Amino acid sequence: MVVESATELAPGVVFSGAINRIDTEKNVLPGFFLKADDKYISDTVPESQVIGIDTKQGWLLVSGCGQTGIVNASEQLMRIKKQPIHMGLGGFHLFKADEETISWIAGKLKTFG
Repeated sequence: MVVESATELAPGVVFSGAINRIDTEKNVLPGFFLKADDKYISDTVPESQVIGIDTKQGWLLVSGCGQTGIVNASEQLMRIKKQPIHMGLGGFHLFKADEETISWIAGKLKTFG
């Protein structure tokens, strides 16, 4: 089931809904394909979502998979409630990222607090 918009699961716990891909992070592993109309297309996992837990220090971002990118996921939570991203945990698909990508992501994360 895809949840299109932010949904509160419990007090202080939200499901992000569909994550807008504003930044150009591309964290989909090569070789992931969908079959559509007898053709194989790259699976960008558009339904990738995160859970945000509202803490006194800011958001705790919980990611199962990071196809949308940690930056896009963080920005999605900050649209729900403007506060720092205190911590993130889960899968972010960065194990094959090059140094330039990691540096860009680190710089963006610093701006989120």
